[in-house]
Amino acid sequence: MLPTFPEIQKKKPILITGSHRSGTTWVGKILNTPQTAYIFEPFNIENNEPRHDYPLQYWFTYLAGLDEISRNQCLTDLAQCLSYQYQPALSNDYSWHFAARIKLQRSWENFQKRSKQLRPLMKDPIALFAAPTLAETFDMKVICMIRHPLAFCSSIKKWQWTFPFEHFLQQPNLIDDLFPEERKKIELFAAKEFSYVQQAAFLWVLFHKVIKSYQKKHPHWLFIRHEDLVLNPVLEFEKIYGSLDLNYDQSVIKRIDKFTNVSTAKTESLDADSPALKKRDPRQIITSWKARLKVNEYKFILEQTQGLKEHFYPQDAQSYLV
Repeated sequence: MLPTFPEIQKKKPILITGSHRSGTTWVGKILNTPQTAYIFEPFNIENNEPRHDYPLQYWFTYLAGLDEISRNQCLTDLAQCLSYQYQPALSNDYSWHFAARIKLQRSWENFQKRSKQLRPLMKDPIALFAAPTLAETFDMKVICMIRHPLAFCSSIKKWQWTFPFEHFLQQPNLIDDLFPEERKKIELFAAKEFSYVQQAAFLWVLFHKVIKSYQKKHPHWLFIRHEDLVLNPVLEFEKIYGSLDLNYDQSVIKRIDKFTNVSTAKTESLDADSPALKKRDPRQIITSWKARLKVNEYKFILEQTQGLKEHFYPQDAQSYLV
């Protein structure tokens, strides 16, 4: 049985999830208004804030697969986060007065959030497999981001990110419930080294298999393609704001412009994955994979992802990708 948190449920928290490298950070920045309080990746095992009394051990923790005591402790931890009651876990290397200053600052910030009764806005692609449990427990409004496999794999290659597939195997209920057919391939990827592109293509399939199942089980969630936001951010964000019952006004349009305009965006964000290229040419974002992927790589990606890719990107809707 899941614990209940009626005070949090009344706030209708927002969860932005989906595969990583799918625009969750961008969407979070646009949705972070005076009505909301931004919460960064509680399921990220490298994130020490908020402190977890039940520390998360795996990337993409599958909450439904934990034993009841562990799951409820994790949800109680998250409730502290969503109600702005937590303290950061600070390194033992910090001096006591520096740690005290940080804790005092965080306590004041959380007091302000509670006083203003801000709506929690949780951005966390790492919570993808936990999303149904979170939505049920906290009555969350869920946004699930989707990105084309060529763009996703290109981004993983750019950042040279590898993934520890043993984190999936160490969650046996995750394998049994979500990936029984992929078990042997996951075991292979955990045992041997594969290229960035090979890993990314397999991850894309795993993530989007789950997302496809969510579309069937949770049709009231918002499923949004990164490319659609890039091509028409003002219109698409207006729809999102309406679905979330957030105020959409000129200040929001200015925020969209800030994060999509080359002249105003921070220099360090100006890479081909960034919406900051939008005013120059949105196709530079959508087709940036062409500059990174070799012919054999993009053919491999399309071959490995074909079935699911056609579901999310029908042939008649992806002319702008080539």
